[in-house]
Amino acid sequence: MKNKLGPSLEALRQLNNVSIHQLITGIMSSSTYYRFTHDGTDISAVKFIQLLDRLDSSLTDFINLHSPEDITNQQFFTTYLHSVSTGKINERSLQTLLLLLQKVNNDRPTPRYLHYIWLTQSCLDHARKQPYHFQQDLNRYFTSITTWTSSSLIMLGLSAPFIPFLSLSSMFSTVCEAFDAHLDRFDVQKAYSYFLVNFALLTILNQSQFAFIRVSKLFLKHKFLDSTLTMSVYVRLINLLNVWLNHPETFSASQLRPLANVLRDFNEPVYADQLNEFSQLFEHNFLTDHPSVLRHPLYQVF
Repeated sequence: MKNKLGPSLEALRQLNNVSIHQLITGIMSSSTYYRFTHDGTDISAVKFIQLLDRLDSSLTDFINLHSPEDITNQQFFTTYLHSVSTGKINERSLQTLLLLLQKVNNDRPTPRYLHYIWLTQSCLDHARKQPYHFQQDLNRYFTSITTWTSSSLIMLGLSAPFIPFLSLSSMFSTVCEAFDAHLDRFDVQKAYSYFLVNFALLTILNQSQFAFIRVSKLFLKHKFLDSTLTMSVYVRLINLLNVWLNHPETFSASQLRPLANVLRDFNEPVYADQLNEFSQLFEHNFLTDHPSVLRHPLYQVF
């Protein structure tokens, strides 16, 4: 089946009276754009989000133009990431996506739509500081998988913050082997980054030294994990904490403090604030004689 995203994006471009040259410069070639909009060729979620941003269009605008007869994996992952990029969750866009998913699932119930609903609602719950309605459903789904596909791995990468830490720990080795077998796809590489960074942060928050050592070794193995600014800062954080764990005599809390400023300088205020809060809590909890409770400021990284 041909990809239907391209024609809808082209309609949105014409609606916004933006030239093709203005839209694609620095993102893709004109031939790639033509194949995407006319021949049904896929492009990466990152490039699609860049095109949407350049059109200054909301998720609602795109959904209104795109036929809701079916929602493909690429459509869901692209629109979901567009709603949670840079750490600032767009509740309105997520709510629109959730309503669309519920409508499509009511018309043609499938497990895939249910999984999308569980993830989208979990992210909304997180933004609203509410209990996760579908945490156990997500947990049962992922722990029951025997054959991992690219789509299920991407889904796991996005769902990692909403799955109980013990479950993630128990499936960690199996999942990493599955990711390694699918790394020829860029979107799987990105999902692997989400999974490993969030899992590493959860090991810190759950004070699991064994699990942290396991995941930190993979950051040395895979160089693609720091492919974005945000990821590179968090990889730096994890590497510094690895130094603290293995060579505490060479570690200083002052090494953590500049990381938040790096994110702030590159217009990532949400991540900067949570990283600054984490650094303060970590220093007070582990590096002083009067520890406090380490809460969950680092819970979701995209």
